[in-house]
Amino acid sequence: MKNFLIHALLLSSFSTFAQKKEAYYDYNWKPCQPEAARFFSLTEKTDSGWLRKDYFLGTMQLQMQALYEDSDCKIRNGSGYYFHAN
Repeated sequence: MKNFLIHALLLSSFSTFAQKKEAYYDYNWKPCQPEAARFFSLTEKTDSGWLRKDYFLGTMQLQMQALYEDSDCKIRNGSGYYFHAN
């Protein structure tokens, strides 16, 4: 029973690790360290593709949401929504 729990915990941690990506960007949308960032991006694997949500870092309000076919968010799969800071 103990071995089963250990294996279950290890497998669940590996599968959730690869399903989300976080990134920080400066005002020119260049990747940067969190201290210099203006935007925060969260990309999650879904059954339809990769869902990317970008946030204004100061307010954590949604700036953009779009679904992509690839994990690099190069091939859009459907509509994307962009929002103004206010």
